[in-house]
Amino acid sequence: MNWKADTVLGVLFTPPGQKQPSSLELWSELFPNDTPDQFQKSNPTPNLHSNASGIRDGFTVTIDSQTGRTQIVLGSANSPMIQEPPRIDNVEEAIIRLKELMSVLARKLDTVRLALVVDCSETVQDSDLSQRFRNELPHANLPENTIDPVYQFNVRKPFDFDNSVVMNRLCTWNTGHQGFVLGNLPPIFDPSQINMKPFIGFKIDVNSHGEPLKIMQNEEKILAELCNEAIAIYTNKIEHFNGK
Repeated sequence: MNWKADTVLGVLFTPPGQKQPSSLELWSELFPNDTPDQFQKSNPTPNLHSNASGIRDGFTVTIDSQTGRTQIVLGSANSPMIQEPPRIDNVEEAIIRLKELMSVLARKLDTVRLALVVDCSETVQDSDLSQRFRNELPHANLPENTIDPVYQFNVRKPFDFDNSVVMNRLCTWNTGHQGFVLGNLPPIFDPSQINMKPFIGFKIDVNSHGEPLKIMQNEEKILAELCNEAIAIYTNKIEHFNGK
């Protein structure tokens, strides 16, 4: 199956006591001398939540900032089609671009954990869901007439630069229904305008786990390995784990 991505997401976790820059400040780090298309800041709250977004580099880019956690989300800049929501066609390119953006922010933030998440899906017919799931996971041994199947695992491995720092490699296949709105969201929202389509999903979540100081001191090495691993899993699917 040639997966396309709904989103490619990067998360940088920081110590709770660290001063958290707003998403507007972080946007300026990623895109100097540029302002986001949209910026929203919550009323004063303990987590100092804000987000900034815009279409840059051929993707919709969203930065979400709150105490202890910064997210960068890349999505498709294409308009939704009648039959399916917008998805990223070149997933490898998106992963590499996300890694570059994360590297910029990692140099500004004292990062204690890093995660890279690729959320893929494909629109299918309801009647095809179980069969498509079996095709993707032929060894899952699903019973006939299975509905709402989910298959998930985590395979850990040490990072190459230091085997005391571990990489979690979570993979999830699932099915369900996605809702999306064609075009721009209208001023008065009508739920009947939501298109609901069945999908089969494939999610890759690779992230670091280990001593915070070692992660702070090796952010570039960790990001490089997370990027390479996410691309390898995306390319080879479950076969990537044979013997690994």
